Amino acid sequence: MKKFKVHNPVRDVLLAIALILLVKPALHLSARRLRDNEQSAQSTSFAVHELDPQMVQAFEQAKAQLNGAIALTRKQNDSGELKRLEQLSDDLAAIEKKYTRNSPGMMFLGPFASASIVLKELEVEEKLNEIVDQLGTSLQRSTQKTTSTNSHESETLASRLQKNQRLLEASKLA
Repeated sequence: MKKFKVHNPVRDVLLAIALILLVKPALHLSARRLRDNEQSAQSTSFAVHELDPQMVQAFEQAKAQLNGAIALTRKQNDSGELKRLEQLSDDLAAIEKKYTRNSPGMMFLGPFASASIVLKELEVEEKLNEIVDQLGTSLQRSTQKTTSTNSHESETLASRLQKNQRLLEASKLA
């Protein structure tokens, strides 16, 4: 047992220096990537996952429609509806942040990161659909139209956004 335990301090010091020299650049690189990701959190180019331009456009349209609906509701002095729309606006901002921001550590998870990104996109799209439906219901209430709001199962997100835009424009003209 004694013959395997060789004390060689020179070898140990050289191995420690080699380890430090190999690990130091990797730490600096990961720290730089973290800083770069924090600085570019608002842009659409990420190292982890590329954002779908259609989803980004849907978020922008929904935000614009919500802002228009909030302005219309303020003109009508409906405080209950205004609170609901402001809550929808907060919910939309939260899911947009969830969609656009990813942890830089996700790139180290490989297929697990890909699966979690896909699941997150599905969850975000479902929540965005709910917000757009609630906005459409609110706009229909404000324009006093009595069309059915339960026929959204076959509609796409883009068609719902267009429908909401038409309702918003009709309520501004009225």
